[in-house]
Amino acid sequence: EAENDPLWSGHTAPFWPMQWHGDTFDLPVGGVRLASSALTPNQLFRVGDRSYGLQFHLEADMALLELFLRDEDGYLAANGVDRAAFVADARVRFPEVRPVAEAIFGRWIAML
Repeated sequence: EAENDPLWSGHTAPFWPMQWHGDTFDLPVGGVRLASSALTPNQLFRVGDRSYGLQFHLEADMALLELFLRDEDGYLAANGVDRAAFVADARVRFPEVRPVAEAIFGRWIAML
C-alpha cells in the first residue's frame, strides 16, 4: 500500500529509523497499514488522505537520541536492549534514514 501512497511512494525500500516504544496498537477504523516490522505489525498507517500515524522516530538524529538517553533511567536494559549497541547502530542508521525523512517531511508539508 505504501507504494501507492502520495506521501510514501518511492520510499518503500526497507529502512531502519529509531524505535523507542514498548506499546503497540490496532489500526483505527478506516486505517490503511503502510509499513510493519517483525516485532510491530503497525509501524505506519494512514487514515483518510492526510492523517498518518507512525510508531517510529523518523525525526531522530544523534542530538535527539542523546536527549532520550539522558532520561532513559534503565528503560533500554529493562527491555533487553544493549545501550552501547543501540547507540552504535544509530550512528550508522541515522545517515541512511535522513534522506527518507527529508523527502517525507517535505512532501507532508506540501500536503498541508
